[in-house]
Amino acid sequence: MLELKIHSIDAYQFSFELKKQATKDEIINYFHLSKKNQKRYNFPTKEIYLKQERVQILFPIENFESFNKQSVEVVYEDEMILMVNKPPFLLVHSDGNTKDTLQDRVNAYLYQSGWPHKAQAVQRIDQETSGLVLFCKNPFFQACFDFMISSHQVKKQYLCILKGN
Repeated sequence: MLELKIHSIDAYQFSFELKKQATKDEIINYFHLSKKNQKRYNFPTKEIYLKQERVQILFPIENFESFNKQSVEVVYEDEMILMVNKPPFLLVHSDGNTKDTLQDRVNAYLYQSGWPHKAQAVQRIDQETSGLVLFCKNPFFQACFDFMISSHQVKKQYLCILKGN
């Protein structure tokens, strides 16, 4: 298992140090990087990385605009993730017909904050449901979150409140 120490992470780069020697393939597998994303992030071509070696990944800037004026309630935010409270009767993703979605609202919030990447929902909840939804703020980490969800490393818990019959 790859072990690393994060030195810095922001919208433009990710820098980490290896706690033990690792191969390029071990690092690629750890972050679940596709061949397309290895090229996109100009992943280093070095085959062996030594213990305590520092690795830096540069993130390309995405040019996007967002004109959604609806607000979003941010519950938690750091350099990788954003947790928002979804109101009921709002789609998380577009169905092709709906213009106002939680994802649009989140991306408008990020755009207005000067964040250079579009966020992607890590999971979703039904349109009628309100609750917390986790977004990945940087496409580099999306595959890691997708893997954690599919391998059940992330647990969802639901609380249902009823009024009336």
